Amino acid sequence: MEISKEQVLHIAKLSALKLNDDEVVKYGRDLSNVISYMDKLNALNTSAAEAAEHAMSVPLKMRKDEIIQPIDRDEMVKNAPKSEDGFFVVPKVVG
Repeated sequence: MEISKEQVLHIAKLSALKLNDDEVVKYGRDLSNVISYMDKLNALNTSAAEAAEHAMSVPLKMRKDEIIQPIDRDEMVKNAPKSEDGFFVVPKVVG
């Protein structure tokens, strides 16, 4: 499947990316390759394959619940680049 320039620009806009013309062409080609590969995978007959939660059998590591002392707020934010009234101050990310 060929990804159009408009689709690449739309994805870039949704991702808050600014792409130059060369990048639009490159990422369009890359995305087209990924989707073509997914089409090949979709064509495989997987009816006999068993569903798996994980590629390998991994035992769960259980631990005992323990009550611990909470971390002091002032101690927690002392190394923060910026804090105010015991809270981390971070840049606004949602407009």
